Amino acid sequence: MFSKKDLKFLMNNPEYFALIAGIIGLILGYLKYGVVFYILGALGIVVFGVLESRILYRLYIREQQKKKAIIKLKLNNLDKMNGYQFEEFIAQCLNSIGYKTEVTKKSGDYGADIIAQKQGAKIAIQVKHYSNKVEYKAVQQALSGKSYYGCNEAWVVTSNHDFTRQAKLGASKLGVKLFPIGEFALFLEQSQKKSNYK
Repeated sequence: MFSKKDLKFLMNNPEYFALIAGIIGLILGYLKYGVVFYILGALGIVVFGVLESRILYRLYIREQQKKKAIIKLKLNNLDKMNGYQFEEFIAQCLNSIGYKTEVTKKSGDYGADIIAQKQGAKIAIQVKHYSNKVEYKAVQQALSGKSYYGCNEAWVVTSNHDFTRQAKLGASKLGVKLFPIGEFALFLEQSQKKSNYK
């Protein structure tokens, strides 16, 4: 009935397991297999609601943290920059948290706008100053830069708040880190806090 992939998904997402169990219980109750199935079904739906509410609440809190970090780090006025200024700005942000950065030449950068190094990590970063969602091509460019410059990580940083679904799936499979501006702001803020504790 369920494939291995389905079972893995359900194990990682118990709220959907509870939902499916709840629906099955309600159906069996409706088919007169006993009132206990109605009770179990209703319980499954309630558990799903509670778990899903917790997930949505965490997402809401994270979005609020991103907004605060963007304002705190003055990343909310980026539309006044051109693409090259934005690259320099991202490099400066990384310098401020201890990375050594090099902005590559404007043309023929082989997919990396910035090379950043810190504590043995060498990162090829593709920077996109876009108003639209960033597409999968940026992930490919970052991977190309990683290979060309002999890096061990590839990132895509964008001034936008999101990537296309294809970009997210590709990045997940290929091990490329995606940083919409909110996530980048949180990364900077958390890195600054770690530095202050040392």
